[in-house]
Amino acid sequence: MKNIISRFSIAAAVSLILTFISAMSQAQQIDDPFAHYKMDDNAQDTTVVDAGQGSNHGIATSNTVALSVLGQRNSGFDFKGTDRVDITALGNQIKNDQIGTIAFWIKPGIDTDSIFSLGASAADTHFNFRLVSGKLDAVAQHNTARVVQARGTTVLSLGQWFHCAFVQDGNQMKLYINGAEENVNFAPNDDHGAWLGDVNGSGQVDRFILGGTNSAGTGNTFLSGVLDDFRY
Repeated sequence: MKNIISRFSIAAAVSLILTFISAMSQAQQIDDPFAHYKMDDNAQDTTVVDAGQGSNHGIATSNTVALSVLGQRNSGFDFKGTDRVDITALGNQIKNDQIGTIAFWIKPGIDTDSIFSLGASAADTHFNFRLVSGKLDAVAQHNTARVVQARGTTVLSLGQWFHCAFVQDGNQMKLYINGAEENVNFAPNDDHGAWLGDVNGSGQVDRFILGGTNSAGTGNTFLSGVLDDFRY
């Protein structure tokens, strides 16, 4: 009887911890998102459906049936270091934003990689949301001049799922992992309130990529890992 009670207590504790983490993650989940790429697409075409308010569907570099794997919420996309999703249709709607939240689930495959980026084909201008040595990192540059670089402190273990969010309220960029706010290190003299509109400048930003980067400054990179439930 004692062993049964002990096992029950452990199971209850584990269940409580998982429920707590899930509830914390929901705090940055964005209940009514403008953009919502569920990544449940699994077809012989390249359309990635935006189930959010904007309906700005993306275009994958491969048919979605080749990307679809088990995700954190139904299916996700395994980018394998070779695929990306062009979401320029969304980017054209949000590139002047001064506040916003980007939230997603990720199972990283390597510890330094790009997750989401916007950039310019004709200028060294970009805003790159990424992992650097396993830590969440956001770096913005406008015409070769750095605007902001913000990096968290928690290392995301490879092959494990994490809910992550980049949040800008107009004053301070914040980073979250599984609902817990990160300690953020900023580069000296950076604009802590910087967001997408601060790199668009004169309107030269014209590329928006999910699962990598594509700009004159950063070149072409591809995410190695699985993404799921990307929201803005």
